[in-house]
Order: sequence, then C-alpha cells, then structure tokens
Amino acid sequence: MTLKYSDGTVFENACMDFDPNKLAPTYQVLWGLPGRSHAVEIATKLGLDEVTAEMTQELLGSSGSTVNEMIVKLEVTRREEVEALRKNAEIERECQRLERELNAIKNQNDEVVADAWRTLDSEVRTYAGNAKTRLNATLRTSSRGKVGFNLSFVGI
Repeated sequence: MTLKYSDGTVFENACMDFDPNKLAPTYQVLWGLPGRSHAVEIATKLGLDEVTAEMTQELLGSSGSTVNEMIVKLEVTRREEVEALRKNAEIERECQRLERELNAIKNQNDEVVADAWRTLDSEVRTYAGNAKTRLNATLRTSSRGKVGFNLSFVGI
C-alpha cells in the first residue's frame, strides 16, 4: 500500500496490482484503492501445508474475506470507471473532429452559395441589359417619326 501526497492537503490511497496466478505484481498502480492481502494464497502456492493455511483462514475469519471481496468489487468498479473515462475522452475527440468537419462543410457551402449568388446576379444584369438594349432598339424602329421612348431611367 502507498499514499500519494498532493497540493499539501490531500493523501490518496493506492496499491500495486497483483496477479495471484503468476504470483507476481503487474506493476500497475491502482490509485484510490487499498491493497488486499494475498499472503495465504501465495503461501499455499509456495508449499504451505493445508492445515496451516486453513488455521490461518479461520484466524482471519470471515471479516478478512469480506474485506477482500469489497476490495475486489472496488477494483472492478475502478477499472470500469477508468474504461468509461477512456471511452468518454475518445468520444469527445471524435465529437471535436466531427465539429471541425461540419464547420469546414458549412464554410465551403457558404462559399458555394455566395458564388452562385454572384453568378446569378451577373447573369440577371447581363440578361436585363440585353433586354433593355433590344427593347430600346425595337421602340426606336417601331416609332418611325413618332416620339421615341428611352428606358435609360431604368436602373439596370
């Protein structure tokens, strides 16, 4: 068991994870969790006779196994929490990427719309100018000596 000291006021409990099958530490520090005892397990696997192991378990009583069960549940909960935080960070990164992609598409769309409006405005002005010229020419030729019309007052 170890303690981590931070910002002058807080101590945090921690333990080294242990693989009871290999009888070796995993070298993974589990912050916020107390360590559990593997002493009887290890001693049994290393050759401690069964009678001594059983007597030890009796002396520890059910409270020792209850504490170990609670610690195991804490370890599982902590691992699930760490995994959930990892997935949450991954989802957050994906959301940020998608938001950047969406903004790029919106900017591109704005440019396309602006170009379309400019093109449409230019074509309308050209069409209106041509129509005005043809209309003035038609009015001049059809009036033959009558008072002519001029559409120069139309702002096109």
